[in-house]
Amino acid sequence: MQKEPLPLDVDAHLPSYMAECRQRLEDNLTTVAAKAREKTLPDVTLADGELRIAPLRKNAPESAEVFAEKAYALMPHVKITELLAEVDQWTNLGDRFLHLRTQAPPKNRQALLTAVLADGINLGLTRMSEACHETTWRQLSWTADWHVREECYVQALPA
Repeated sequence: MQKEPLPLDVDAHLPSYMAECRQRLEDNLTTVAAKAREKTLPDVTLADGELRIAPLRKNAPESAEVFAEKAYALMPHVKITELLAEVDQWTNLGDRFLHLRTQAPPKNRQALLTAVLADGINLGLTRMSEACHETTWRQLSWTADWHVREECYVQALPA
């Protein structure tokens, strides 16, 4: 039984699709270059080989701002570390971060979750300990050294 090709809005033949994309890109670049030469790009200047783009202006309607404020007021104010602790309770995420030598799960879950958060947002343990007064730098450093490794993240992903 022969399968019918899927009805797609794009060319399924890769070389022709790539040629079409390349042509669209070249057309768009030509258009932008012409507008730059004519100085008709909105909020953009090009002088002496230097491109300057004006900062975006706030353009949300007032009703959207009011709605956003009301929506944010309805949201519970939760610390991210508290949220991570709740997720850990549901998934036992922390059990995947085993001690390097003993293979035991961490005793200080708060330190583990805070160290993982610091790693995830690239804040660093020093700055994280300054931001989260519940966990010291020493606790974070010890936990990160013994429990936070690439293979632990791999084990934690299915959680």
